[in-house]
Amino acid sequence: AGRVAAVVADGLPVGLVAGPAVPTQRKVADAFSAGVADAGTGCATVAVHLPSFDDVAGGRGAGTRLVEAMGCRVLLGTADGAGDAAAEQARAAGALTLGFLRPHPDDLGHVLSDVTGVLRGLVTDALATGRTGTAAGHDRPVHAGLASGHLDLVLSDHVGAAAVRARADALAAYAG
Repeated sequence: AGRVAAVVADGLPVGLVAGPAVPTQRKVADAFSAGVADAGTGCATVAVHLPSFDDVAGGRGAGTRLVEAMGCRVLLGTADGAGDAAAEQARAAGALTLGFLRPHPDDLGHVLSDVTGVLRGLVTDALATGRTGTAAGHDRPVHAGLASGHLDLVLSDHVGAAAVRARADALAAYAG
């Protein structure tokens, strides 16, 4: 997702509006930022962690600031309702957006996350140790779903996505 965002941004910054800076949100932000850097376009990632997934007003403000004040061309919101509000504001200000876990008709695409990897890690730990929750180790689900799991981008089929897909394919061919 970060690589595609960087390619589409044409050298302009890429924005990320994430939820609270808990381990899962930090790992998603790190992975997205690494993808932006790996694209080799010179794009910077500007990340904002909101205090709450429900901070819709904060999300709106972050979306507007990232586009209008920071010049972000593409924005990914991972903060549930607050991230959706940020994306809405970013689109209104002329930026392109990527969704998280669910598609929006105006997004370039949306990120898929391996939630099943998180659940598999929890169940495996519980069966192996007989412990659940924090007794099983609070960082295990993060490892199971994000460090060794799956984050992928599904591009939308609406107008303009074909060009994005062609650019992403060209980037993948160059990197591969």
